[in-house]
Amino acid sequence: MPDEVTVQGVQTVALVGSYVPRRCGIATFTKDLRDSLANHPRHCHTLALAMDDTVEGYPYPEEVRFQIHAFHKRDYQTAADMLNINRVDIAIVQHEYGIFGGADGAYVLDLMSRLRMPIITTLHTVLMEPSEGQAKVMRELSRLSDRLVVMSNLAVEILVDKYSVPRDKVAVIPHGIPDVPFVDPAFYKDQFGLEGRTVLLTFGLLSPGKGIEYAIEALPPIVERHPDIAYVILGATHPHVYRRQGNAYRDSLERLADRLDVRKNVIFHTRYVTLEELCGYIGGADLYLTPYLNKSQITSGTLAYAMGAGKAVVSTPFWYAEELLSEGRGRLVPFQDSAQLGAEVIALLDDEIERNAIRKRAYKYGRSMVWSEVGDSYLKLADAIIAERSKRPRSLVIHPGKKEEILAVPDIELNHLRTLTDDTGILQHAICAIPDRTHGYCTDDNARALTTVMQYHHLYKDDSVLPLAQTYLAFLHHAFNAEAKRFRNFMNYERQWLETVGSEECHARAVQALGISTALAPDDTLFSFTTLLFHRSIEAIESMSSPRAWASAVIGIHAYLSRFDGDTHARRLRATMAGRLYELFERNAADNWPWCEDVVTYENAKIPHALILSGQWVPHAGMLDMGLRSLEWLCSLQLRDDETVSLIGNNGWLTRDGTRARFDQQPIEAAALVQACAEAYRHTRQDIWLDRATQFLDWFLGSNDIHAQLYDYHTGGCRDGLHFDGANLNQGAESTLAWLSAALTVDEFSHHDIKSRIGSEDSTRDAAAPLN
Repeated sequence: MPDEVTVQGVQTVALVGSYVPRRCGIATFTKDLRDSLANHPRHCHTLALAMDDTVEGYPYPEEVRFQIHAFHKRDYQTAADMLNINRVDIAIVQHEYGIFGGADGAYVLDLMSRLRMPIITTLHTVLMEPSEGQAKVMRELSRLSDRLVVMSNLAVEILVDKYSVPRDKVAVIPHGIPDVPFVDPAFYKDQFGLEGRTVLLTFGLLSPGKGIEYAIEALPPIVERHPDIAYVILGATHPHVYRRQGNAYRDSLERLADRLDVRKNVIFHTRYVTLEELCGYIGGADLYLTPYLNKSQITSGTLAYAMGAGKAVVSTPFWYAEELLSEGRGRLVPFQDSAQLGAEVIALLDDEIERNAIRKRAYKYGRSMVWSEVGDSYLKLADAIIAERSKRPRSLVIHPGKKEEILAVPDIELNHLRTLTDDTGILQHAICAIPDRTHGYCTDDNARALTTVMQYHHLYKDDSVLPLAQTYLAFLHHAFNAEAKRFRNFMNYERQWLETVGSEECHARAVQALGISTALAPDDTLFSFTTLLFHRSIEAIESMSSPRAWASAVIGIHAYLSRFDGDTHARRLRATMAGRLYELFERNAADNWPWCEDVVTYENAKIPHALILSGQWVPHAGMLDMGLRSLEWLCSLQLRDDETVSLIGNNGWLTRDGTRARFDQQPIEAAALVQACAEAYRHTRQDIWLDRATQFLDWFLGSNDIHAQLYDYHTGGCRDGLHFDGANLNQGAESTLAWLSAALTVDEFSHHDIKSRIGSEDSTRDAAAPLN
């Protein structure tokens, strides 16, 4: 007999559907289901992927980690990639045709077909007479799902008979409801000014299919028998209905009440209420009415809430009501029959014993529907599915975005980069061009090296550099102090860390490298690794105080978002960090000093680079303008009239009083200027920015204060700086990597039609590569 495989229960759950504060029933359901799982004794980790029906989206709570625009097909694919990378145990998809894009909501199939984890699909609509397209989508949903969850037994039969779904693939889990006590309605009435009145209630988003006009038409004989009647209609107009028709339906109901002379008996609360308010209104109701018009409605959250709270319900016989209110748990009346509806209401109001008996039967039945029970049922179902999947595991497959062909380019040599790299990582320093092991390694340089080889591979598709990327990634992984959630920086040649936590700039530089590597990763292994380490490392960013750390983080997060542009946590973090940079400029900048500090130091152009990126994609016009203006200022300071470059030196920098150091000039400053000017060109498409990027690259080749050549054509390395008496003879990692990153940036513009690429990019979402 084969050994039994012990399978751990589900720990991480992703929920896909509309989500609060979006106003629709499925959004509320998804939120309530998520809360029931998060509050389960198992303490599952949950994350939500929210469906957006507007370009601007919604201010979602923290548990929403990704936004999917319903009509952006690419969002579904990147959402699947994110879930695959994050090793989610199971995905629970809330299905209603109308919340997804594509014909009959078919875009959701793109997401589901790419997922590697098991899928539970909760069906909020099961049609008896679907269109051809709807039937095709439903059958594909069934094929891609490990289980379909429905909320009524009739839905099971429809799926089996109409869609040929195997019966054992369908599970019935009831619609969840709040757990409220069974109390006398009088307990709540005074909270809403209804004391002393007999209360009828209908709640939910208003739309013509609710049939409320028939309930109002039933009121005259009810009022004649019970003059104290108050019919409360609770809920705003459905947002989609409001966009098309405004409040026309509600206005028609008010006119009807006026015409029937029952206006004083009808109370409209046309607003979206909190759960606490809703439970109070339900608690205060003597009868609940659902005069709905659509017989094929297979579920109803409003009916479930009312019945589960122990309300006597009078309803039309739509499918869900027939099942839920059977066995004496409510009363059914024909569709569009105001007279019969009124007669049933009067009969129940006149017979308190029968009304209370119905209430008790309904409440007892509803105990299995409270959210804690429903959440537990979903987890048990998920456990069973995972146990089944353990017998037929699938390998992880990620689908990177489309790669572009890159034309031949002038030689960029990696010889010296390889020379400086051993099986641990890249060494910091060199004596001339010979690696200097005395000072060991640092995370700063390994992060820069990772970025460089990923850029190189992106351009040349040369797989021989991928082992280098793996070496640098291994170093970063080892550098990450999981307890402190920070990167260490310095390691000696004996592989001993010399510190517990590195600088903020070091940490953010690693984040930048991981974000860019996630964007440019050519295979599943690198993609998965960089994404996971990126997620772990960004947690510390928000606590940092260094403007250059903020800028590096913003650039890295932007690169990551080119792959996962719906990641709301990353988008919030980018906006926060960019906002801090912008606030520094707001406090410190002046017309003659458009800078965020009182001194201009090192790698300065990284700061406007981050603002230009964020200004475009947060978006924020002020950030964009400030980024371009401060970059223009930095360029004007460091470009001479003869078009040679004179970088700000590190022996005193440039201070606000005008004091400026001319030397030593550092390669990382030139590289940062190249990359920032390239980003300015991507946004403005003004050739002046391309010209400036090339000018700052030429600094390495002799267009500098002393016409010294820093790039070594023989070794492929770069000298460590420009002194007043010539170039430093040493060719360390930082300088060599600065040259390579600048050269690769300019090379990308020089050897394929970047202008046409920019024109074809989807400007409604975060930009794709090239990334620096």
